[in-house]
Amino acid sequence: MTISDLDAKLKPNNNLAEAVIQVNNNLNAEDLIKGVLIGNECTLDMNIQKHGEDIQFGTFSNGLASVGFDSGVIISTGHINNAPGPNNSGGKGTNVPGDYQDNDLAQIVTEDTHDAAVIEFDFTPVTDQISFEYVFASEEYCEFVNDDYNDVFGFFISGPGINGTLNIARIPGSGEVV
Repeated sequence: MTISDLDAKLKPNNNLAEAVIQVNNNLNAEDLIKGVLIGNECTLDMNIQKHGEDIQFGTFSNGLASVGFDSGVIISTGHINNAPGPNNSGGKGTNVPGDYQDNDLAQIVTEDTHDAAVIEFDFTPVTDQISFEYVFASEEYCEFVNDDYNDVFGFFISGPGINGTLNIARIPGSGEVV
């Protein structure tokens, strides 16, 4: 399957106005986790930590056609306002001040991490199973794949029954890290 084929499958409606994702960065990290990602389904501890700049975090809506589910949290290595696109420029990315480095992400790549955006939180599930849907996307994919800069994503969990910290973000069918 080519990228064009995949794009056509993800955007069956050719009405571009209906397919454009909307973003909002007016929520703090606690609101993103408690109000959007987890909701009222789990008991949250108050250990919510955000690493990165405010422009890297927010919510999205109208995502069904482009990412496969309608709404959620968006975390970006650049400005989330670049997410709606279009991806028609090799220089669309945003250099983020501060250049946060993350130790967990550094364990899964051989290069330094730059512009990392991280939200960490503790929660106590009320059932024996949890699930999260996520999509990893990169505005810089075509320009920098296998180059000095590569975007990376990790979804790390730890707790009872887990030895250390486990990255559950894996490419389906291969088991490779994202």
